[in-house]
Amino acid sequence: MSSKTLVFNVLVTLLLCLGLAAAKKPRAHYIKPCSKSAPDFDECCVAHGREALPFIVQGDKEYKIPSLNPLELSEVSLDSNGFKIAMKHLQAYGFDKNDLRKVKFDFDKKMADIRIFFDKLELLGDYEVGGKIILIPIEGTGKANFTIVDIDVNYTINYKLVDKEGEGYFAVDTSSADFTCSRTYIDIADLFGGNKELSDATNKALNDNWDQFIDALKPVVTQTIVQIGDAIINGFGSTVPFNDIFYD
Repeated sequence: MSSKTLVFNVLVTLLLCLGLAAAKKPRAHYIKPCSKSAPDFDECCVAHGREALPFIVQGDKEYKIPSLNPLELSEVSLDSNGFKIAMKHLQAYGFDKNDLRKVKFDFDKKMADIRIFFDKLELLGDYEVGGKIILIPIEGTGKANFTIVDIDVNYTINYKLVDKEGEGYFAVDTSSADFTCSRTYIDIADLFGGNKELSDATNKALNDNWDQFIDALKPVVTQTIVQIGDAIINGFGSTVPFNDIFYD
């Protein structure tokens, strides 16, 4: 058994406001339906998804969709194998530069696979860190900037249909995500009480080993991706009948 212990605390503004008791609403004008029986169903989902994403990124209060431009996260924390990091007042930029590449449904298994690419995500916020990461001692508080380039995200959901007054509503049952990237840039200011020499040396070491650094942070990044995806799907799915979006 692995000794690795992870503790997540991801609090995203508005994401916890979703509920299946929401009143029925018509489809948003930017959400276009697709026929489940059409031979080009997957392509239809990708095409219509690409058209809808610019509206979704801006947020839609009627469907409880938070703005992703930027996305504001009140706190993200990770505690793993002697390394602790907490970031507060985090803002994430770059969700508007996206390319939806795949949507694949299995209606019998109630599963969907979604692949989306982002040119760059920039994470800015206040940090508190301590311990070791990839054998590098690190300690301090201050401002941090993590820039992740060429992010290829795979997001998988198992869903259920919740009956409300004879109609089925789409709801995420379980979900997971993974991603790859081509580069991560790390800028953690004022490490070791503002010791510039130690701070610069640590930042250089982290940037030289960026792939190991992002692997260490991957669980909390994927957890955040999952919460964003779940919020968007449940936001629409809890108010718009499934068959109004995916019809026979």
